[in-house]
Amino acid sequence: LAADIARGATDPTPAKLFDPMGEQVKYREELWPYFIMLAVVLLVLDLLMRRVRLSGETELSWDRMIGGKS
Repeated sequence: LAADIARGATDPTPAKLFDPMGEQVKYREELWPYFIMLAVVLLVLDLLMRRVRLSGETELSWDRMIGGKS
């Protein structure tokens, strides 16, 4: 079993499961600014993918839009 290899327990109590065993947090960094930056980058990429055409027609005729002949 993996618990035997790692010297752990197979059915620990919640108190033992969340016991830090003397460890302390020495460094803390907020992550929300990175998620906001990622959201902004994804928004810009989405807008570029929707609005910029790299090849093909740049305009659609009204007849093609309503299902008429091209």
